[in-house]
Amino acid sequence: MPGPGVTLFRTPICWRLCLSSARVFFQLVETVMPIPKEVLAILVCPVCKKPVDPAADNSGYKCQGCKRFYPVRDGIPVMLPEEATVVPE
Repeated sequence: MPGPGVTLFRTPICWRLCLSSARVFFQLVETVMPIPKEVLAILVCPVCKKPVDPAADNSGYKCQGCKRFYPVRDGIPVMLPEEATVVPE
């Protein structure tokens, strides 16, 4: 049996094995898988072709030009114009 604090990974969600008071339980833990800087450097908005910046909470990417926000689902940026929302400044 694995020791305490052992993490069993499932992408993009993992399950952490916890041992407490002679009870064994699994705790759901979300993992963040950031996009490598090399890929982010070439990632652009599909509408206006301007660069995108990651959101502060890693929930998506915001276009610098048209201010569209592209969400991240299951660790994958959804860069589809119909899935984007236009956010105010």
